[in-house]
Amino acid sequence: MDFLKDVEKALPVLADGGLILFPADEWWAMGCDATNPEAAYKLLATGIQYAHPFLHLLVAEEKDILRFVPTPGIKIYDYLAGADKPSYAIYENVSGIAPVLLLEKYSMAIRQTN
Repeated sequence: MDFLKDVEKALPVLADGGLILFPADEWWAMGCDATNPEAAYKLLATGIQYAHPFLHLLVAEEKDILRFVPTPGIKIYDYLAGADKPSYAIYENVSGIAPVLLLEKYSMAIRQTN
């Protein structure tokens, strides 16, 4: 499997508000552009059951968290850097995400991927 080719195929689907299926750490996951409200509604309309009680936002780099969380605590970066398994943090006052995906206090789980 050529990962780069798969990513290149997925990007236009995401840009058009579509859904993608991708391998996660322990299972397959379904995803969309979380900043696109129409795509978010499509994702929720699938009725898929999640292993966790909430959705996750995946970001590529630490600095990407700042795009959605204006003031993340600096300690969270240390925690995530030292984690020995894939980890996420739940942030409050998240912005720039389709509101239908956010929990109370505008919170969302965000995870930096490798």
